[in-house]
Amino acid sequence: MLLLFGMLVDSKKSNEYQSAYYQQKCTEQGLNPAQKTLSSDAADEQIIASGNDSDRENEPNWCDLAAQQSVAEDATIASRTGIMGIVISAIGLTMLYLTLAETRNATTAVVRSNESFILASNAQLRPYVFINDIGCEVEPRGDLTEHDIRVFVTWKNCGQTPTVRAMWDLNFRHDTSDSLPQDFTYPQSNDRGSVVLGPGQESRDVSIVIPGSKVELARSGYGRIFLWGWVEYSDNFPNTLRHRTEMCVILEPTDDDRICLPHTCDHHNGADEECLKKPITKA
Repeated sequence: MLLLFGMLVDSKKSNEYQSAYYQQKCTEQGLNPAQKTLSSDAADEQIIASGNDSDRENEPNWCDLAAQQSVAEDATIASRTGIMGIVISAIGLTMLYLTLAETRNATTAVVRSNESFILASNAQLRPYVFINDIGCEVEPRGDLTEHDIRVFVTWKNCGQTPTVRAMWDLNFRHDTSDSLPQDFTYPQSNDRGSVVLGPGQESRDVSIVIPGSKVELARSGYGRIFLWGWVEYSDNFPNTLRHRTEMCVILEPTDDDRICLPHTCDHHNGADEECLKKPITKA
């Protein structure tokens, strides 16, 4: 823009010099510069009246040239001033666009910061349900020597807000392998339950019965008892997904009051994104 302004100033100086030259020549012809708008014929008559030199007849009408130069100067200045105005307007529009872009970026950053704060706040306050304990009790069966075993799984809400529509499922399998197959589907049982867990609260009566015959087979070294399950729940915050926690253990029979000892399996143990399956229940 400074370059354009310098060109305009230089052009103005050049035009002023040319106009001054024409006005000087017009004065030398004997005409008042104020009469430079006279017609060519009237100007010629004044030239002849002011002198009879034969050279005057061949000399151009300097007053007409001065008038034309003045009009040309005004047109040039107006044109270049218009160009400068367009350039300045373009620069102003560019600055406005950049300002709006920066404002939009700042607004987006504020929105994202607010969203991050909400997510962090929800993550701190939401319920977190994990397995807290696994215990066993003998389930008497009359005079039978092989009593069934009832396995209790205790889920605990370690978060700061209560769960919403928490549902759980437990199942087991006696298998002769040391571990479950990689493609094992961890099927559900037909005894699904529901529970509400407040902050720090533990579940009650989440259990499953394992036949005594299966326990005795495992006790004698023939196969293992695999126990798996899950709990799914929602929180009280808007636009959040349903949560899921999975568990899977091997129950090892003992000869003492513990009856069975749980050992964590390599698979089907995790929470939310770590789970093998997505939530299958609804809030």
